[in-house]
Amino acid sequence: MIRKCNVWLIVAITLFLVLRIPLITHQSGIQDEHWFAVPGYTLWEEGVPRIPYVPSRIRDSFFENADVCLMTLPPGLALAQAPFFAVFQAGYPTARLPSLLAALATIVVTYSLVRRFGGDRSIAGFASLVVALSRPLLFAGITSRPDALCILFGLLCADRIVKVAHQARAESEDQMSETRSKPLPDNQLRSVSVAGVFCGFAALCHPLGIVFAMQSALVILIIRGGFRKVLRRWCVFAIGSVLGISPWLPYIVMFPYEFRAQFVTNVLDRAGPGLFSRLTWPIPSLIHHSRILYELLGSLQLTLFGIALVLGTLLVFRSRRNSVPVRWLLPLNAWAAVYLTATAAGLHPIQLYWAYAFVWSIVLGAIALGELSEVIRRRLSPASFKLTQFAFCIGVLVLLLPGGGLRSWHVYVTHWNDPRYNASRFIANVLSEIPEDALCYSDLSYVFDIYLSGRPTRLCAERELFWGDDAIEYDYLLLSWEGRDADWAQQYDAVKFRSFGSDATPQHCYVDVFRHEQ
Repeated sequence: MIRKCNVWLIVAITLFLVLRIPLITHQSGIQDEHWFAVPGYTLWEEGVPRIPYVPSRIRDSFFENADVCLMTLPPGLALAQAPFFAVFQAGYPTARLPSLLAALATIVVTYSLVRRFGGDRSIAGFASLVVALSRPLLFAGITSRPDALCILFGLLCADRIVKVAHQARAESEDQMSETRSKPLPDNQLRSVSVAGVFCGFAALCHPLGIVFAMQSALVILIIRGGFRKVLRRWCVFAIGSVLGISPWLPYIVMFPYEFRAQFVTNVLDRAGPGLFSRLTWPIPSLIHHSRILYELLGSLQLTLFGIALVLGTLLVFRSRRNSVPVRWLLPLNAWAAVYLTATAAGLHPIQLYWAYAFVWSIVLGAIALGELSEVIRRRLSPASFKLTQFAFCIGVLVLLLPGGGLRSWHVYVTHWNDPRYNASRFIANVLSEIPEDALCYSDLSYVFDIYLSGRPTRLCAERELFWGDDAIEYDYLLLSWEGRDADWAQQYDAVKFRSFGSDATPQHCYVDVFRHEQ
């Protein structure tokens, strides 16, 4: 069985690497990477996470003074990226490495959670494979955003708290046995403190770390041990969380204006009504995030998510094979992940952070699958049972294929390092046609590459939102998918100069180069 465990886990990790590395190395900048790729580079070079090509002074852009210090979100991702920029060539692929490693670790933690809740090695391995091939981990693992790191630390926090719950039950049973007459000490504080640090690390990546804090506080509240132990665990957890998020505190002290202008505007003001109001009346948040979930998962994986959550809860809760902690603790964590993610985010347009709730639903579904397998095993012959297992696994994996990035993977693998499909090579060829002292505006696809080339660089975005009504001077305007769809050439009074590449498919590299209209 250990051999089977290693095979399942190795297959899941290997598949993720094989299927995602071509996307990481070949794609141009994608969702929000113009915000989150460069701060790790400047942190390594200068000691401050910032976006030098966004010298905006407009509060409503959410990035006022981002060229001084980026405070729109905490600097956890930048801190994780900095060592990679010290070793590897700067660019979008290097900025994505922390997300890749966090996604790999999430696959392992999924396996660990299933095992902790009593699932056997094969069930745990299959759950890790499902998570590895899912759309939430696909996008979180290939994008230079804080999602993957935040989710990983949240899962590690939950794993420690679940361990505490099991330890507390074991202690309680020992106390009630005739062999023990004295109360046992609260020996779970170390796990609680580690959980708190993980929660702090998650908050250091994104404010949705509050989801893991509230979920942990709830589980600690209902763990056996009495009020004093609960209070002690809460205090230890809080101290650990403060330690985890403490690397952000010096930047808040040094850049208080940027903190107020960016973080408060971007996070607190966009969430909608207060957190307590959203917790007590979650309907608007749930409706808002149901649309986001559909966009993220698609119809097939959303169906898988719902079945695992609902049927998993019924099967696990009614099971007599599972221990009492499993029957209440696992559904509680899964549903709390859904409820708290939606209400904590409010009307904020988060998307990839739903990977946290998705992992919990798969863990719940895996434990329920183990229960269902035992029922089916008793009713079928060994050969029929194995055939049923095989058909079920194939059916689930088929649900994961649509929208799984296989088409992009095939294109990149069959055109490896071809400048038509490799963004880094492509933009290097384009820049060879542009003077080194030319002031360039660019959308997210290539703005980081142009900045790294040493040319004066500005981000091309909504003109009035970021730059106001002031006249804008530039030598070249480079627009790809985002700029074309938003028609920014018209906003920037640009005249088309030349086109590079092709837009025949989403995998092709292309950019339109404009000059300023005189």
